[in-house]
Amino acid sequence: MGEEDDVAELLKITLSRLQQIFNSGYELEVMWKPDGNPKLSGEVKGSTIYVYERDKSGALQTLVHEFIDYLVSESIRPYRDVTNKLIELLNEYIYQRKERIVDAIAHGVLHLATNNGCSLTNRRKEKRR
Repeated sequence: MGEEDDVAELLKITLSRLQQIFNSGYELEVMWKPDGNPKLSGEVKGSTIYVYERDKSGALQTLVHEFIDYLVSESIRPYRDVTNKLIELLNEYIYQRKERIVDAIAHGVLHLATNNGCSLTNRRKEKRR
């Protein structure tokens, strides 16, 4: 077994221990991709923790960080989901309200732009005299 196999296996063992310690995150797996993304140390995509750190110590640190970040993110997911739904409903309400206002203004402008609208303007001028 080479050093790369050792790091990959150590990450899997460590993930299993983290899952037992926190009694959570059992849906997760870990993939060590030292050449995966030079801009990140690691990330969670779906149910996989990707670790990009090359050295064993950095890889372990990243695994623990990403695991805890995942658990914290999962704990606040209901709040995020409710907030996003509320924003979606509010956006729809505001859009419908804006459309009603635009329709009312368009109807009024159309009325004014036709002969009917011009005659209303003329009548007002006659009353002022």
